[in-house]
Amino acid sequence: MLWWPERFCEELANRGHYVIRYDQRDTGLSTHYPPGEPGYSFGDLSEDAIAVLDGYGIGAAHLVGMSMGGFVAQEAALRHPRRVLTLTLISTSPIGIDGLPSSTKAYKEHSAAAERIDWSDVGAIADLMHRDSAMLAGTRHPHDAEAASILIARDIGRATSFISATNHFVLSSGDKGATLHASDIEAPVLAIHGTADPLFPIEHAEAFTQAVPNARLHRIAGGGHEIHDRDIDEMVRVMPITLRPGLTAKRPNAPCMPALRPACMHELLRRSSGGPAASSRAGRNGRCSRSGYVRDNPDARVLPPRNR
Repeated sequence: MLWWPERFCEELANRGHYVIRYDQRDTGLSTHYPPGEPGYSFGDLSEDAIAVLDGYGIGAAHLVGMSMGGFVAQEAALRHPRRVLTLTLISTSPIGIDGLPSSTKAYKEHSAAAERIDWSDVGAIADLMHRDSAMLAGTRHPHDAEAASILIARDIGRATSFISATNHFVLSSGDKGATLHASDIEAPVLAIHGTADPLFPIEHAEAFTQAVPNARLHRIAGGGHEIHDRDIDEMVRVMPITLRPGLTAKRPNAPCMPALRPACMHELLRRSSGGPAASSRAGRNGRCSRSGYVRDNPDARVLPPRNR
């Protein structure tokens, strides 16, 4: 959950929203599984998002997802349309849309190097994540290598089993993941996307406006596959939860979906349905109990709304 910048969540809270960010399975303090044995599917991750809402007694919420988290958010909206008020999808791609441009040549070459890494070597993983962070940066602002280094160290140091995050590379789509399609999303969608994103070129975001009935696009000129601190004010300003007070007044909660940097590294995570695969949690038939998810995430961060 650390990849959601503190200031991003703080700005949303300052606008009167409850903000929840949490660890996906096999990351941070969440439930983890032996490497190579996830025991869950990508579809379970979307059920986890709904379980978090249940755990906090939230009937419906605004979902915000970045990269792989964007696929989780879309799938949650498709499986549980009544639970999702709006979708803000950052640096991601619509589920079920084929024929979109692949990553840049430079990023593909970088990703190929990850296949040769020793995933039991935390130092090697950290070095790869440093390079990945630089590769995903846009052209609008200088890459802050020092800040990235601090975040990566916190992420690795906090995780119960950091190596387990590699389970995200081998997940299946789940019970009905292959039948889901972005065009069936009912909630209003805002795609926020950098025009210099090397992982998902801007055409991925443009596809939302062509496929989803109630979708619009906000381009971050020169932005990469990132939430850069200098872009946060602009991003928060255009988000539907700040532009549509009627929806917010009805149900004022605004949970954030987690972005998982390790999952962003590989085209291997691209599913046949058009989106990268993610992770889930355990329980009967590979699913978590709804109340159990929050107990498994004692460090889930909740920011209450603040009066201006």
